[in-house]
Amino acid sequence: MPFVPYEREVISRLLGGRVLGEVLDVAVRLDLPVEVDETGVGYFAKAMHEIFPTERSVFSTPIVTGTFENITVGFVVFMHEHTLTLECHGFGDEVPRGARTLEWQIAGSAA
Repeated sequence: MPFVPYEREVISRLLGGRVLGEVLDVAVRLDLPVEVDETGVGYFAKAMHEIFPTERSVFSTPIVTGTFENITVGFVVFMHEHTLTLECHGFGDEVPRGARTLEWQIAGSAA
């Protein structure tokens, strides 16, 4: 399953204006296969493409959050070795398994 719509929005908010346009286009427009690792306190969603950089970069600002019912999560994007990883993590709330299928309301603006 590729990145879902709210994940694409989060990636756009975290990477917008901070990476080459082509990198952002591949991340949010192509339906790249995504490997998901659920951790019990969130998840990691990883996609690979040759356009993603080899050097490690971390994008955690601006703060981008998601809310579903009474659960709030935060997001971080990592890029390393041609892999883009989106981390979804709780702020003390338990993040339910299958969180990617929920309708998260995204907040936070581009830097």
